[in-house]
Parts: sequence; structure tokens; C-alpha cells
Amino acid sequence: MKKIAVAGTGLVFPLLLGYSTPVIAETQKPVSERQMIAQAVSQSQIETFAEIWFIVRNINLLALELTSRVLRSEGIPRERAVAIVEGFSNLDDLEPPLTDQEEQTFERVAPLIRGVSQFRQLAVRDEIQKAGLTVEEYEEIRQQIGESEALQQQFQEVLQRLVQEQ
Repeated sequence: MKKIAVAGTGLVFPLLLGYSTPVIAETQKPVSERQMIAQAVSQSQIETFAEIWFIVRNINLLALELTSRVLRSEGIPRERAVAIVEGFSNLDDLEPPLTDQEEQTFERVAPLIRGVSQFRQLAVRDEIQKAGLTVEEYEEIRQQIGESEALQQQFQEVLQRLVQEQ
């Protein structure tokens, strides 16, 4: 996963762009192809995407914190609670696997966690739509940024400017 350091904040954010191809493969593309991809997304779209990205990131962090707190309130340590929340969609792959006690706890609080997850999904969709994009358009811009070094650079510059303006 690629990370972005936001200048002047000391913060490093994981760039949640869902790369579909390895970054190394990107460097092998002809320059003209990269430029064509970059031209497909306007500066205005990148700025809108970055503004939404900040909001979506905050919604996701809030949902993670809420679900982690639910598990911690049941006696599960923070690190383990975060691992369980991050592996929520496929607990069978969780390492180490859930203990019997953790599984019982999780089954008891799963409805609360699902509620937070549903709230997160609705809030993200609403914020994307408030910005004038459809979820599909947002995802297309996300994918294009993930596939283009030039767009990633533009995106990082917009993020840095947004942080400085706050």
C-alpha cells in the first residue's frame, strides 16, 4: 500500500486507492500513455476527489474507532480489536484466529458493528453525492489516480494544500 506524507503535519496517510496493478508496472508504461491517463481526470475533479477523500477518511477512521471501542468495552485489547475490525469481512483469515471467548464476544456485539458499518457506507455515499459525484464517478477517479503517477502527484499536491488551508 502506498502512503502519502502530508507536508507540514507530520502525518502519513495510507493512500486508499486500491491499486489494481503493481507500481513497478506503472514505471514501464510509455510516458505518453501516463499523460493520456492524467488528462482524463481534470484538476477540478482531483480537487473534488481530494476534498471527499479527506471526509471519507475521517468517516472510516471514526467507524474503526467506534467498532474498536465496542470490542474494547467487552475486554478485548485495542490492538486485537483493531485487527478484528479490519478483518471483519473475513474473520476466517484472521491471524491469530479468534479464541472461543473472542468469538462469543464478537457474536454478541456483531449487530452493533454491522450498524456502524452500514452508517459508514451511507455517510460515505452521501458525502460523495453532496460533492456532485456518483459513487461510480468517485471510484473511477480513484482508480485513475491509482494507475497514474502524474495524477498521484497532483492528488498529493492538492492534499497538502488542503491541509495547509485547515
